[in-house]
Amino acid sequence: MVLDAHASSQRLRIKLNVTIVGGLLIALLIAILSQWQFGVAAALLFGLLIQFSHERMKTMIEAKTIQGFQVMNWDQSSEMNEENLKKIRALLDK
Repeated sequence: MVLDAHASSQRLRIKLNVTIVGGLLIALLIAILSQWQFGVAAALLFGLLIQFSHERMKTMIEAKTIQGFQVMNWDQSSEMNEENLKKIRALLDK
């Protein structure tokens, strides 16, 4: 569970960048095909939607990490560093 949350947080950064670029391209296309004000409005709307979905996914990943630590009876304040990841992978390999 914790390893999955860590992998999801790594993929989230890539997905965020792709989504921002896609939203800006669509807003630019709207601005070109219509008035520039509609393009700006689309960019603002896409920005709000992207921010909302990113914050929601980030919260869910953090909750999944905390839940994973609880299942393993670890301290909830533990960080996802390389040392903890090695411990978890060692437990899984047994």
